[in-house]
Amino acid sequence: MITITADYRVSSRQKTKPFEAAQDGRSAMRWVRKSGDRLGIKADRIVAGGGSAGGHLALATAFLDHINEPGEDTSVSTKPSAFVLFNPVTITTEGGYGYDRLGDRAKSLSPVEYVRPGAPAAIIFHGEADTTVPIRNADEFCTDIRVRNTDLPMMKLVTK
Repeated sequence: MITITADYRVSSRQKTKPFEAAQDGRSAMRWVRKSGDRLGIKADRIVAGGGSAGGHLALATAFLDHINEPGEDTSVSTKPSAFVLFNPVTITTEGGYGYDRLGDRAKSLSPVEYVRPGAPAAIIFHGEADTTVPIRNADEFCTDIRVRNTDLPMMKLVTK
């Protein structure tokens, strides 16, 4: 197994919005794909993972196709083969995490809004007592994925 940790822009350091962080996640996935041969990475075995905001950025690689760094080679896929997620932000619209800060752009950053057939397999770990990222958001996301991907090999939500 080869692991890569991607850094991304955040408000506290770079004074950016979450949109730039999503661009960074997608750019990192493109870099991994383009560097795969040199690094010994098989393109069909890339798994994206993360927790909370990092889980959101992992989901951005598969679902937020409209968010890309200007000038990026968008012919290089950002979609992973699977996800391993820990309390990920799946909904940024009303009732989800960050809605109050994103305003009228909240929908464009919300993975659940862009669920479609062909989604990667996933396992999501989420605590029932999480007071930051509502577990009902993970439930809704999993339901949407299952409805739109009847042939999905795995979509599991593990709670405690």
